[in-house]
Amino acid sequence: MADITALLLNAQSPDPNIRKQSEDAIQQFQAQDPGNFFLQFASELAKEDKPIEVRTLAGLLLKNALDAKDEERKAKLVEQWKALDPQIRAQVKLCILATLQSTVCKNLPASPLGRLLSVMGRRRV
Repeated sequence: MADITALLLNAQSPDPNIRKQSEDAIQQFQAQDPGNFFLQFASELAKEDKPIEVRTLAGLLLKNALDAKDEERKAKLVEQWKALDPQIRAQVKLCILATLQSTVCKNLPASPLGRLLSVMGRRRV
């Protein structure tokens, strides 16, 4: 996968063509390599030196990869998560916990991070 930071920045571009290409690349990455998707995006979320908007989007995408309003979709996402290697799931959890300990965590919007932790806690993932 290309540079995750650039991909996340481009997914927020005001240029619709650049934004669409990045969104498509993110969706393709998640579909083709879900384990690496979770690892890379959780790592991006945890890195203090990354721009806040990048970390926020990484957290939101992780949350959306674990939770949905539609119950059928939610069940499918839970099964996909549970199908991942337990070591990958553990590493993702560690990255998310590292984010909470981050000195710049207070600058991250609470909603995506809180929702992500809530989803993981409810599912005992």
